[in-house]
Amino acid sequence: MVGAGAWAEASGWLMRVRGYRRASGAPLAFAAVTRSVRRFATGRSPLPVGFGVVWATVAMDMVGFGIMLPVLPLYAEDFGASPAMAAAVIAVFSAAQMVAAPLWGRLSDRIGRKPVLIAALIGSSIG
Repeated sequence: MVGAGAWAEASGWLMRVRGYRRASGAPLAFAAVTRSVRRFATGRSPLPVGFGVVWATVAMDMVGFGIMLPVLPLYAEDFGASPAMAAAVIAVFSAAQMVAAPLWGRLSDRIGRKPVLIAALIGSSIG
C-alpha cells in the first residue's frame, strides 16, 4: 500500500512510522527509521564510517611506542647511555606529545581530520 504506515519495535515499544514508497516498493525512510530505532533501542548512535581506520592508526602508534620500551635499556647500554638518559628520552617524547596533541587537534578542527591524519601518518612513516 503506497503511503501506508509501517510498524517498528524498539525495546518493547511499538511505534508507527509513516513512509512513502518508491516505485520499487522500498520505503524511502527505511534507512532513517532503522537508524532511529537502533539508536532508540540501544541508547547509542552507530559508529562513524571511518572509526575503524582511526582506531587502527592509534593502535598501531601505541604498539610502536610499546615495542620500544622493553628494548630501550639494551639500546641505552649499547650506546653508552645511562638509565637516567633512557628515562629522559621517554619523558621528552611524552612531553612533546602532550604539547603537540592539542595543537594538532586545533589544526584538525580548522582544516579537517583527514588531512591532519594523513600528514601524521606520513610523518610517522618517515621518521
